Amino acid sequence: IQNPKGNSDRQGSAQAVLEGQATYEQMKIMLGSSNLATRLEGGWDRVRDAIRESQSSMPIFAAAPMAIQESLLFPYLSGAEFVRPFQQHRPGASVLDSMPVSSEQILSEQAFFGAPRDMPTTIDLGGGSFVHEETMGEFGTRLFIFQHSKSQPDAVGAAHGWDGDRYRVVTAGEGTALVWVRAWDT
Repeated sequence: IQNPKGNSDRQGSAQAVLEGQATYEQMKIMLGSSNLATRLEGGWDRVRDAIRESQSSMPIFAAAPMAIQESLLFPYLSGAEFVRPFQQHRPGASVLDSMPVSSEQILSEQAFFGAPRDMPTTIDLGGGSFVHEETMGEFGTRLFIFQHSKSQPDAVGAAHGWDGDRYRVVTAGEGTALVWVRAWDT
């Protein structure tokens, strides 16, 4: 589940299910209710804000690049946000029986529960030599856009509709270059 080669988006989605279910169940026990949306003031965004506000007590975390920080939070918080609608749509079913295959399916209820499920487009960059090749996913695309725009709403909006991507780091003369191909729902 957690070791697909060359697809960290799928790996992160699997991790989000595993960690998210544990986080969701822990919060449900702590709050004494399965309806976390009404019991957790401000929802998961408030939890994210509380973590960011407490960074002074976590100097190593605070010093990490934003992409690392958000990647560390994603499986726990976004995964827990995924588990809530899963339990509503499929009461009594195990989330492990139908794993999401992309961060888009974690982040968008419609992408996972819609009929048919929104499966990512596979992009093949062909042969050739390269330093590294990977899939960024909707979550990684959001982070990339936020890093440049510094606007959370713009990053979320711009990454919405992600349908697949592939990037490759290639040698270009004395340095390296990035080739990034993306597919969109429309």
